[in-house]
Amino acid sequence: MSKTLAKLFGFKRDVAHGMGVLATAIDRVKPAQIQYPFKNEVIFKGPLFLESDVSVLKSVQTPGRFDVYCGSNNRPSICFSL
Repeated sequence: MSKTLAKLFGFKRDVAHGMGVLATAIDRVKPAQIQYPFKNEVIFKGPLFLESDVSVLKSVQTPGRFDVYCGSNNRPSICFSL
């Protein structure tokens, strides 16, 4: 999303589209046990700013759950389960 459009939506700077980030995250974590077609549950919790470091972490407590973090923010921006 452009910087101008992001500001109209109340974000401080340009943000990545959540569905695009989700698709990339799923592609990166592709568990070996995934069977197609699969069900995906997702919660969008906050913005992912362009040109920020993004990390995807697997939950230790909940099998199949992953959290996507933006930069040094300790709260996940996207949570999803496969």
